[in-house]
Amino acid sequence: MSSPLNALCVSQTSRAARRPFRRIMGHVTSIFSSKVLSDCSVAFGRRRKAIRHRAKSLTIKRVVEVDGQERLNIDVATLVDRPTQVRLSLWADGTIWFRAAQPGPRSRGGWDFLLTFDGTLGDVRPEELISTLEASLIQLHGHVRDGAAERVLALWSRIQPKAG
Repeated sequence: MSSPLNALCVSQTSRAARRPFRRIMGHVTSIFSSKVLSDCSVAFGRRRKAIRHRAKSLTIKRVVEVDGQERLNIDVATLVDRPTQVRLSLWADGTIWFRAAQPGPRSRGGWDFLLTFDGTLGDVRPEELISTLEASLIQLHGHVRDGAAERVLALWSRIQPKAG
């Protein structure tokens, strides 16, 4: 698996690739070949309206890397002046990469808050993954305060995060 930060990716441009799930007769189905990614994309597809209601933006995207590996990217920005940008990436082997960043003031630049970690999905069900992400978004809403990193890492303890 290539590094999530250095991966050369070929982003699919078809409408189906922009939305890694589709509705057929009222049921959400996935376009992933991996069962893990398929189950997670369908679960996120079912919760996208609830998450989007509390976020500035939400993107659920299928990415195919140069080596042919599929990846599910979930990008969320919270509803504030300087939103916290959250990315959750999930690979077919169950590897997870999480990043939460809140930019500093324009005059200063940089980040006021930056947290990254990776881990493995293990036996965590897609519904638990979604609820953990939603709980993280609550912790990261507004101006991120002291102790937020520890609280977010505690939420993700089931996936055995390794802070980066």
